[in-house]
Amino acid sequence: MSAASIWPTTVVCDTTIQDYFDNLTDSRRSFQTGLLLGQFVQKKAVVWGVIGTPPEGEDLEGGSIDWKGRKWIFGHAELVAKMSVGGVGVVGAFVYAHRENLSEMEAKGHISTLAFGLPTTISTPGSPRILLTIPMSRQINCRVFAGSEDLRGSPGSKLTAKFQKISDRIVELRARVPISSSFTFTSDKKTGEWISRCLRDISSSLTLINGSQLIEENLSKDCDKVSYP
Repeated sequence: MSAASIWPTTVVCDTTIQDYFDNLTDSRRSFQTGLLLGQFVQKKAVVWGVIGTPPEGEDLEGGSIDWKGRKWIFGHAELVAKMSVGGVGVVGAFVYAHRENLSEMEAKGHISTLAFGLPTTISTPGSPRILLTIPMSRQINCRVFAGSEDLRGSPGSKLTAKFQKISDRIVELRARVPISSSFTFTSDKKTGEWISRCLRDISSSLTLINGSQLIEENLSKDCDKVSYP
């Protein structure tokens, strides 16, 4: 998959992400960084959720995105990217701080360097990274950068982040296979045919669907047992 084929022209975020940033503002949080979880679909970056960067030691609210801070964020991103399943993974990062602090980070190149070097689930050279900056307000700025091993590149392109209630349109299917591994598949509710086709492709390994024993001769009925949230 080439970087050009997935390069987003639109960013769609779930409304819970806007709620998360609003809560940071309401609680008068002064600084927070984190990862954006989502996927690139048809020239869109769809962001389903965020994960805050865990604090280093006892520093619960400080932190930075200087060299040491970025190294901590990159390590967190690598771990999350490796654990990502079901087509959803690390697609970017966010920085929440005072407007003056954000301007200073921009001037020093810390924010762009964070975007260039951020480990993501898609490892294609030059793959996009979404970066949100929030200046302790309801304002959310969005840019997309191309990943770069030497931490250099073109300035990020500005995009408008749109917020929609999209998490309730996702159905999750979990299956237990004989090797005691677990797989998660995500899909829009409207794509029931996709789920049925996927089930048939792996039917030889499936044993349970929603706790019910799968009977291969009755696969269509068993597919109906999959519940939607």
